[in-house]
Amino acid sequence: MIIVDQVVSEKILQISKHYTENIDTRFLRPIFVGIFSDINLMHNIADLTENSAAFVLQGQRIVDLYNQIFAMGNFIFLVRRDILPNLHNLSQANTQSAGADKVYRVMAFSSLPGNIDILATLLIELFERVVHYDKSHSPKNRPIVNQFQQAQRFYSLVKKET
Repeated sequence: MIIVDQVVSEKILQISKHYTENIDTRFLRPIFVGIFSDINLMHNIADLTENSAAFVLQGQRIVDLYNQIFAMGNFIFLVRRDILPNLHNLSQANTQSAGADKVYRVMAFSSLPGNIDILATLLIELFERVVHYDKSHSPKNRPIVNQFQQAQRFYSLVKKET
């Protein structure tokens, strides 16, 4: 099934813009190397964040979009689990030798937790809209989301622990 929905398109564009401007920066990219050693995860995130204009024009297969959403959910989980607890040490190591861009590096590191929370919120909104579209357009009440085991634990991956 191809999903063509204005709200879904807008959410994808918001996610793409937020991710590329605030998270996938030259200052933060090196700390994500361990996470992006999973090539499948990296490709799905790239498909979600870099091909958004094509999606707006022609739609996207809903199965592919679910895979991309779950990959981004895993990325958020891994950043929160592996990077944010060590952010102070990572920040110090990356800003000590920084020259003229030291202020930008410090800003990128200090705003990462908030930017991950924003990304998670946008991703939840996208997921809920895609599920709604899926359920309302699936034949015989068999939504495609039911084929994904990740759907059951999606919220536990992206919700911020309090």
